[in-house]
Amino acid sequence: AYFFLGDIYNFKLHEKKNAVDIYTLLLTRFPDSEYEPEVLYTLYLITKETDLHAAEQYATRLKTEHPTSTFARILINPDYLQESSQAAEKQKALYKNAYEIFEAGHYDSARVIVDNAISLGETTFNPTLKLLQILIVGKTEDISRYQYSLQEYIKAYPESEQAQYAQKLLDASRKFEEAEEKRKGITFITSFDEPHY
Repeated sequence: AYFFLGDIYNFKLHEKKNAVDIYTLLLTRFPDSEYEPEVLYTLYLITKETDLHAAEQYATRLKTEHPTSTFARILINPDYLQESSQAAEKQKALYKNAYEIFEAGHYDSARVIVDNAISLGETTFNPTLKLLQILIVGKTEDISRYQYSLQEYIKAYPESEQAQYAQKLLDASRKFEEAEEKRKGITFITSFDEPHY
């Protein structure tokens, strides 16, 4: 509520002082909220024209406490969004290529392409690339490593569409593992001449 109220003061009513008061109250009452990076960036933008010292404090706090956030990246590099968009387009092209190779069963080649795509930088397309990386793990490594990778993925991207798919994959993997254990069952000695316990 504080976040949306601050936005109303800032963007709709153009009452910058009230916006600063509400955003500051949000940061005080709810430290480490999901809105903190955006609020710090907005406070930086509001105060950089009137109070350079305060603006620097907000900028420093944003860069130190949330260095990987989009807002910190924009602060450091104003062209970040445009560059990120271009990187995402390159990643999509690489992903398409990697997925076709993955479908053909050439997992090592697909892994190399996915790693190259991820190395282009953090974009909105990264969750999709990382999920393909996990699918490759599922084909090349043991089931426990695959399940662990899926669990970590779900923790890292809980709100993404891919997280729901990852959860389905994890559930299916666990059911498969249970079915395999039941299928193996308990084997008994077939010879009645030997001792039984």
